[in-house]
Amino acid sequence: HQSRVKELEGAVGEAQGRCKELEGALEEAQGRCKELEERVIGTENLSKEGEAAQESLAHELEGLRKGCAELQAEKAKLKRGLEQAEADLSAAENVKRAEMDKMKETSKAFLKKAV
Repeated sequence: HQSRVKELEGAVGEAQGRCKELEGALEEAQGRCKELEERVIGTENLSKEGEAAQESLAHELEGLRKGCAELQAEKAKLKRGLEQAEADLSAAENVKRAEMDKMKETSKAFLKKAV
């Protein structure tokens, strides 16, 4: 009977030792699980931040494209205005030249009459 008690005590001791090992492994697994959960949450947060940043950049890009289109339209308008101003200047120079030629002719005619 006593040997059976010792046998059972040994088995209980082994079971307690194994239980402690399992508790340690469980704690380790729970710690790893918590770490992975935190990483998943962190990854989800990064993903959300990435999506928000992507939306912000897309919005900014849209604004820049619109701004570029407006600048191109304004540039074309200014170019047309410049071309018109150059044409007006050329026409004014031609009129001035014609008036100068007319004045020279008038002066020559006046001098011929005077002489």
